[in-house]
Amino acid sequence: MPFNLSDDVNTKEVSIADEKMRFSHILFKPNVFVSTHALRRYEKGTILKNLLGLTPDRKKVRFHKKLETVLLDVYEAIGGIDLAVLDCTYTYLTPTKDEGVNTNALLIGRDAVAVETVGALLVDLNPERMPVIQEAMKRGLGEGNVEKIEVLGESFEDFKDRFLNLLKTGRKGRFQTG
Repeated sequence: MPFNLSDDVNTKEVSIADEKMRFSHILFKPNVFVSTHALRRYEKGTILKNLLGLTPDRKKVRFHKKLETVLLDVYEAIGGIDLAVLDCTYTYLTPTKDEGVNTNALLIGRDAVAVETVGALLVDLNPERMPVIQEAMKRGLGEGNVEKIEVLGESFEDFKDRFLNLLKTGRKGRFQTG
């Protein structure tokens, strides 16, 4: 059932980037929080960037200069993300481009930072240069080192090479795993 977080009168005060805000009760445990986002080539992130939408404020632009702090404060305030789903059905090469490449894949994991890291690698971003991933690792919120992330299925390097090739050619066909 749809629920407007801004209309909830049952709230809890949290501190986000040194500001006090009231978050809807629905965001806190024992609920299960699932974050879903389309894969985009965007160095600010996808799954974790999605958390900005939880701030009950229409003037979110003020957070852009301290975005990593805000996103990870929200992550900690709600108790984390229980399941991260990165929808790679279509992959977008820019943060705002509406037309994507049909890559026909999904990344799913319980560690949102790990899912963010693997997604970044699939669009040829370096997670070591993504402040949100690096700060999340410093806070102990997840794994951002791909060498320590268990990716199930075929060889991740083979998968990544084929994925990147598909993005470079822009082929509209389906991406098939081997």
